[in-house]
Amino acid sequence: MPGAAARHEETRPIGETVRPEILASAPARVHQHPRFRVARARALRGAVVRATLVLAVASIVSGAPLIWLYPREGPLLATVGAIEAVMWTAVAVWVRHVPRRYLAPVASCVAILVLPGPLLTMATLPAQYATTLAYLVVVPPAVALFIPWTPRAHGIWLLLYVGLGSGFALSPLAGSLTTEHSNGLALALVSAGLVSFIGQRRLQQTWEREFSERLRLRTLNELARAQRAELRQLNRQLAESVRRDPLTGLSNRLALSEDLVALWDQHVRYGHRYAAVMLDLDRFKALNDRFGHLAGDSTLLAVATAFRAETRPGDGLYRFGGEEFLVILPEASPGAALDTAQRLCRAVADLAILHPDNVPWGIVTISAGVAMMATEVDATDDWLRRADTALYRAKEAGRNHVGTWDPSEATSPAPEEPGASIRSAPA
Repeated sequence: MPGAAARHEETRPIGETVRPEILASAPARVHQHPRFRVARARALRGAVVRATLVLAVASIVSGAPLIWLYPREGPLLATVGAIEAVMWTAVAVWVRHVPRRYLAPVASCVAILVLPGPLLTMATLPAQYATTLAYLVVVPPAVALFIPWTPRAHGIWLLLYVGLGSGFALSPLAGSLTTEHSNGLALALVSAGLVSFIGQRRLQQTWEREFSERLRLRTLNELARAQRAELRQLNRQLAESVRRDPLTGLSNRLALSEDLVALWDQHVRYGHRYAAVMLDLDRFKALNDRFGHLAGDSTLLAVATAFRAETRPGDGLYRFGGEEFLVILPEASPGAALDTAQRLCRAVADLAILHPDNVPWGIVTISAGVAMMATEVDATDDWLRRADTALYRAKEAGRNHVGTWDPSEATSPAPEEPGASIRSAPA
């Protein structure tokens, strides 16, 4: 039956939803955050691969014209360029498989390898001094701009780059370089290194701010998703709570009115049949007057629990109002509906709840009325009215009876003693 099975299940009270885990707050220094380290390592790996491939292409492109411009030294420099191209290509392939924790040292070593070729060209071809110097000066800012490693790694690389380049310029290895050219090279490398270091620090701060903002937005999005999920859960619980009787936990009249619309549609469209069993506690007002309303509430709760034990998960179980209950049985024959009503009456009598004013039994009993949904009735209200009429016929017959909607013979004879099998007249 639509919605009936779900209402047999216990729902979590409002406010007990468990919020999913939110991202842990970032450390005081963003560069220590694990996500930042992983993202930077991934970017560093990609930057080194791209840089080495660019250097491989540049080595070939720059070496070819030297053969034509300098017939004597050109072939040697072109050969060196080809060797460098092969080396850069191999490095690009190798860097893809370097473990993350070794990426920064490997990147430093790779970046240092840009020095030998230009320095050899400068020492061999003094005429290319200006071009080579421009290349060597551009490298540090380019590395700071495109290689996203830590300031520490960048600082170490700069010391090696500037130290080796300046040492070469001031050493006898410089060959034909004049003293002015050597000093100019050393000064240019130091200046480029200083600019590169300051620029890299600024870029590092920019990366950290951007990551901090992304992390904050991610945290806010996670929090918003968690709150939306909690709100949906609370809405579901609220929707369930307004359809459930707070005392017994059974479905209430609001749930019944919604279910009846679906039941009637199933009955008219597909011919599904349903039976309604209306139940009412016998002389319940007298029980309240003698023992108080708390005892009456306890009795209602015990009766509702007994009903749950005797009905199927697909049956609709409702508190109709006061001490009245309603059970809707889907796909039940008249005989099966009558058997269910009798079983419910026995279950209540078996509770043996003291009720001295309910003579002659002296315990709490119920009366029941059974009616089948029929196409000749105009609406579900007529169907429930027939079940209610059968219930009152059972009351008139002496209570602790089961009545059926049968104009000729609507009630069953009373049982001989409480808890005995209740026999009903034919439907």
